Amino acid sequence: MTSQPISLTTRDATEADVPVLCQLLNDIIAIGGTTAFEVALTEADFLQSYLTGSDVISCVVAVPKDVPKDVTSDVPSELLSELPSELLSDVPSAPTPSAPVGFQSITVNPRLPEHWGDLATFCQQGLQGTGVGTVLFQHTRMTAINHQLIALNATIRADNSGGLAYYTRQGFVDYAVARGVPLKDGTPVDRLSKRLMLPV
Repeated sequence: MTSQPISLTTRDATEADVPVLCQLLNDIIAIGGTTAFEVALTEADFLQSYLTGSDVISCVVAVPKDVPKDVTSDVPSELLSELPSELLSDVPSAPTPSAPVGFQSITVNPRLPEHWGDLATFCQQGLQGTGVGTVLFQHTRMTAINHQLIALNATIRADNSGGLAYYTRQGFVDYAVARGVPLKDGTPVDRLSKRLMLPV
């Protein structure tokens, strides 16, 4: 797993992102151990849960900044050989669109106090520690403030050390524990809830 930072930008998720984001989440679910989800989501489930549902406040994605692509790579080699080298040196690069490598959502949770948001964060496998979560939260925090939320909650499995460390780095503090919540196979796993109070 790489830990080298990568250059990222963020934007609001769109319905066009659903296939990639749903697969990203289902890959995490399949590996297990880091999310409370244990059953794969359909794209319809994902759309309702993270984009279009009435409880959704926001969903933001992180994407690698566009990497220049040599536009001559699509030109047949026999044609390139006939072009003067000085002409080729002036051919501009075109950006290559990048797929999302992580997403973060804020939803309304009726079990939380009024004006709190429930936060969920997912990163493509193999990219933990590259700055995906940090970039996402910079965007999400401002969105939460703009929506006049007063706090964010994140509930994490106690055995997800990476997730717990991530939220702590973003300034979240522990405030509640749900003891021994059973997995599908009956294994009890605590759920730790962390909160971040926002400026009002």
